[in-house]
Amino acid sequence: MVMAAYPDKDRLYTVAEAARLFSVDKRTVSKWLKDESIIPSSEWYRLPGSGYIRIRKAAILRLMGV
Repeated sequence: MVMAAYPDKDRLYTVAEAARLFSVDKRTVSKWLKDESIIPSSEWYRLPGSGYIRIRKAAILRLMGV
């Protein structure tokens, strides 16, 4: 069995994955990232070099109301 590099609690989501989970467009998730009251900047970060965004699982769960 292959072990994941990170435990599930540390799961990170791409903007596209988050958009799919909420059935919204990627642009909507990008707007949420700009609005600190929806997804605080402490809950996501940009990857060095590429600039791609990763969103922490805790932020996704909070938005889902879990």
